[in-house]
Amino acid sequence: MTPIHAFGEFVRRIFMAVPLGAARGLFLGLLVGLFVWVLTLPAESTWPDTGSRGPTANLKVWACVALAIQIAIYAWL
Repeated sequence: MTPIHAFGEFVRRIFMAVPLGAARGLFLGLLVGLFVWVLTLPAESTWPDTGSRGPTANLKVWACVALAIQIAIYAWL
């Protein structure tokens, strides 16, 4: 076994020691943290520079929708 194989086996054993529930919780926590960060962005930074002000132009709304869908899917799976 080469040193690279030994290192790969060492890393694999570390990752296998992490409980699946903890990994899922960390991943969901990351998505929730990103969702909160998007919600706290200032409004002027989430509108496009083109001057379009329609209901679909606010990027914060659509980012939150996409993140909420991802959180729901990963929490359900």
